[in-house]
Amino acid sequence: MQQLVEPRDASRAAMHERFPTIDWPRGETRPFQSRAWLRHWVEHRGAGLESFPIVVDGGTTVAPFGRLRIAGLRVLRLLGSGDSDFNGLITRRDADAAWDSVVAELARRRSEWDLLHLHSVAERDAILPALERHLGRPGAARLYEACPSIRLADTWGEFIGARKRLRGEVRRWTRRLEEMGPLTLQSVKTPVSQDVLDVIVEIERDSWKWEHGNAAFKPGSQRDFLFAVLRDAESPARVWTLSVGSRVAAFGIVLEGATRWFFYLAAYRQEFKNAGSMLLARLVEAAHDAGCTSFSLLRGDLHYKHDWANESEDVYEIVCASNPFGQLGALAYQARWRAATSPLIRRVHSVLFRAGDRR
Repeated sequence: MQQLVEPRDASRAAMHERFPTIDWPRGETRPFQSRAWLRHWVEHRGAGLESFPIVVDGGTTVAPFGRLRIAGLRVLRLLGSGDSDFNGLITRRDADAAWDSVVAELARRRSEWDLLHLHSVAERDAILPALERHLGRPGAARLYEACPSIRLADTWGEFIGARKRLRGEVRRWTRRLEEMGPLTLQSVKTPVSQDVLDVIVEIERDSWKWEHGNAAFKPGSQRDFLFAVLRDAESPARVWTLSVGSRVAAFGIVLEGATRWFFYLAAYRQEFKNAGSMLLARLVEAAHDAGCTSFSLLRGDLHYKHDWANESEDVYEIVCASNPFGQLGALAYQARWRAATSPLIRRVHSVLFRAGDRR
């Protein structure tokens, strides 16, 4: 098996020092479980975490947990929590079997932790029965968000040809933008140059996100993490830009799997009102050309996504205690979930914790 990291730069050294025992199962991994994504997340977003990897099934399943203390509780979380839309295991096994093995090992080591907190995981139906089976107590779960996605056709022509209204919208966007100048679509695979990163920040500064105070590329750990990912040649990411005349009007960051692309973050200048929609259309076309079968629009249940999506995948937040002290923490999380349904509280949380809006 391959070593997860080699300490050749700061991020690899940080990961190697804090998580030295994780080996990587051979085979494809999803972008959110890739080496580059997780090691940069540990360096820039993993403050307070200590290593707690669970390796089972002869090394073919890895649960990359970190342990941190919150109000005295020893809490387990998967690396990437908060920034990964599909958090999960690194494994070649099916979800039921992999999670069963992981939870069995967590039960064996239950004296080493108080509360398991899983954030933005899709495998609820595999996780909850495993928790009940091995820990003897049900986990609590809530629907965190829906992740709309596009099941692609064989060709872009076939896909757009079957969507009369959307086809008309694409023509309208094209006509309006071309009145301001010719359109140019470009893409840059990682590593991304500083010049491109500067353009990304400039576009976001001219977007509605900056005005609302929740831009992803404002100074802070989120920006540092994303910059590190985009500068790393091993990252499964690509930056796409749409120019109108001589000006770059919109950008999109796409994480690439073998047959599935993930529309992670985008923004457009407010002076080019249709640039974001036009960029998305061109990206869906490019995904068809690349032979993808699916294009995920990720978290954020927004109307524009449903204009495109023909499928949706739910992700969940799950908590489960290993002891009575942990159960108090689980109850506190459930109270917070109820409060989180307030739009005002969600807005305040976004501003206080500088969580950029990636929708």
